[in-house]
Amino acid sequence: MPYTPLTRRQGSLLVKMILIGLAVNLAVVSYVFYQSYVGRETVVEASRAACVRSKLDRRAEAYGWRTAEQARLATLAKSMGVPLAQANKLIVLKPHHGDPPDLVAARKYAGIAVGLEERNRLTCIKAFPKAGLLP
Repeated sequence: MPYTPLTRRQGSLLVKMILIGLAVNLAVVSYVFYQSYVGRETVVEASRAACVRSKLDRRAEAYGWRTAEQARLATLAKSMGVPLAQANKLIVLKPHHGDPPDLVAARKYAGIAVGLEERNRLTCIKAFPKAGLLP
């Protein structure tokens, strides 16, 4: 087959086709990056919402454990014949083998409530920062 150069019209059509292909490729890559960013933003928003719900749940659970702790202490104070304020002071004392069951339970409830309150101190915005432009 002899060497046949492209005509001027064929050359310009080939250049147009290559430029259109590059433009389409650039559009597809841009769309993929955009969708990736939108997806990361959605994950951050959902994670923050779940974090807020978890904080509310932990706060309610800690309140429940504190209520149970106070009920046990009230029962302990009544059975020991001491004021509730004095029974509250017994929680921080070192546990002994012969402690009343209500005091043992109140200490456990207090420990559970403390753990929930500590885990509730996180800041959801700091825990789940804004989505970055690049993954």
